[in-house]
Amino acid sequence: MNTIRENNFETVFWHELGHFVAYTICYEEFKILRVGRIKFFQKKGTDSIDAGIIYGAIPKDQGIDYDRGSIPERITTTLYGCIFESIFTEKDFETCFHSVPALKDKQSFLDESGSYSKKIEHITVKYAANLRFKEYFNQLNFNNFLPFFDDFDEEENQIVYYIEEAEVTKLELILQQFLKEHKSDYLQFLQSVRTIMNWDTKPIPMIYD
Repeated sequence: MNTIRENNFETVFWHELGHFVAYTICYEEFKILRVGRIKFFQKKGTDSIDAGIIYGAIPKDQGIDYDRGSIPERITTTLYGCIFESIFTEKDFETCFHSVPALKDKQSFLDESGSYSKKIEHITVKYAANLRFKEYFNQLNFNNFLPFFDDFDEEENQIVYYIEEAEVTKLELILQQFLKEHKSDYLQFLQSVRTIMNWDTKPIPMIYD
């Protein structure tokens, strides 16, 4: 556990938790973008846990591709990494979003948002700043999540932590009250993005042929 405490892991964790929260709400509301597992790892040439990735899950008993959300949902789930990072660290949203570690998120956002990117980023900056004053964020404490990282794996001589599917369910339970209180804010943000993009329809899950 000292390894986690001595590096950038906490920042990476809050970033990935932001993505996870947005994905989880999308799954609850629209049955898209369900999380399968979360990976925290060292990039090559570094000596700390400095990156994370979330993998999607497709339930075998339902022929729906949960990895294909509508564009506004994909945009907001991408933005939520830096939104959370800005709340739990000293960075503001723009500092996070235009940093090297967030380069993949930023490129994904630009690809999805196209000509709407500036307007969406503008409302996101305001939204992230306003979220800082929401008292329900006080219930999230990094120490409460440490039991998920008691064990680690090694891949190519790099330390890797996984939150596997069964543990994802536990994570959802820990966040249950937070998700209940936060959902309306996320959905309002999502609607703002939809409005900017003139996106009037709800996401329709893709059915396998």
